Parts: sequence; C-alpha cells; structure tokens
Amino acid sequence: MRRGALCLGLVLLLAVAGPSSCALAAPDVTLRHASDGAAVVLGSGWRPGQQLVVSLGQDRFTAYVDSGGGFEVTTSVIGYKGAVGIHRPDPQVMTFATLGLSESPPLAVLFAQSLAYGMALLALSVSAILAGWIAARPLRKRR
Repeated sequence: MRRGALCLGLVLLLAVAGPSSCALAAPDVTLRHASDGAAVVLGSGWRPGQQLVVSLGQDRFTAYVDSGGGFEVTTSVIGYKGAVGIHRPDPQVMTFATLGLSESPPLAVLFAQSLAYGMALLALSVSAILAGWIAARPLRKRR
C-alpha cells in the first residue's frame, strides 16, 4: 500500500509541478472604417505586451497589444478594402530611436511575478503532499 500511495503522491506532484501552458484565444483581426474614412484595424487574442506590425498594402503601422490581448490601430489610409497583414517586427531592422527602448517589463515586475508563481507552485505541492499523507493515514492504522 505504501508503494501505491507513494506513486499516487508522485503523480500528483508531477501533475502540479509539470510544464504549464497558457491558453490563449485565437488571434482575430477586423478592419473597420472611421467616420472620416480612415481604416481602423482592431485585433484581439494576442499576447499582452506584444509589439506587432500591421500591414495595409505597402503601408505599415506599429501596434502595441494591451493587457487584455487586444489592440487598435487608426491608420491614415482612406477607404482601404484590401488584405490586412499582422506580423512581428523584424529583429534585424533596428532604428536608432528604438535602441534605447525596452519592450519588456522592468526586472522588478518580472521578479515579483516569478516569486508569486514560485509561491503558488510551492503551496500546490505542499497541499498535494499533505492530501496524499492524509489519504494514507487510515491505511497505516489498519496494520
């Protein structure tokens, strides 16, 4: 019985501590026109904080995804009816103005997020071990 309880505890620990994945909505893009005829590109389902390049024909515009996974780009293109392209910026093409700017969050924010994630993982692991120990207690008393 100890081996079974140990295996159950190990499986629970691996399930809790295993690789986690983030479920994201499928990216969606909509082209609308403002009252003055300018094309407005709306997107949802992207990663928060991501920088994207929106292409309308030969014109390119930079979009920044908000914390909800959406973005809105009001363009200067009037009456556009063609295809809309969304892609990541080319890392090889860097301009002088963007060299000093960082798109990632500050290190303090990353540290706080990793600390909170680690504490949650520790709490889940301890609760899984305690649940296995409590479940195995009646088995030990029978002997």
